[in-house]
Amino acid sequence: MEEALSTSEAFLIKYKGRILGTIAAVVIIIAGFMGYKHFISDPNEVKASEALFKGEQYFGADNFETALNGDSIGYKGFLKVADEFSGTAAGNLANAYAGICYAQLHLAFPCISLDHSESSQLPSSRHHPSTAE
Repeated sequence: MEEALSTSEAFLIKYKGRILGTIAAVVIIIAGFMGYKHFISDPNEVKASEALFKGEQYFGADNFETALNGDSIGYKGFLKVADEFSGTAAGNLANAYAGICYAQLHLAFPCISLDHSESSQLPSSRHHPSTAE
């Protein structure tokens, strides 16, 4: 029994530096992850959710173009929210809303390309079939 104890002690003495280094690395990785989550990820999630609020109102009112591209009074649009907050749940939700907006706009205006670069070239609402007199 003493021989086994002395073998364990010899192992600990021989690899003391590596064991302490490994423990320190694990503690640093866990602390870094928790710090990132608390100080970066969670605040970005809140900001992204706040940025989506106005767009969800436009979306609910079937104003898909404004929901997608933003307005002149401060709302950025689903495309910019998705880009700015990519990697967050709200950023992913903005991507989903943007896809639905593109689909709705394409149904209303089949001539629209679904390419992001041409999203600013949407026809005005006066050409929309439902507003024709």
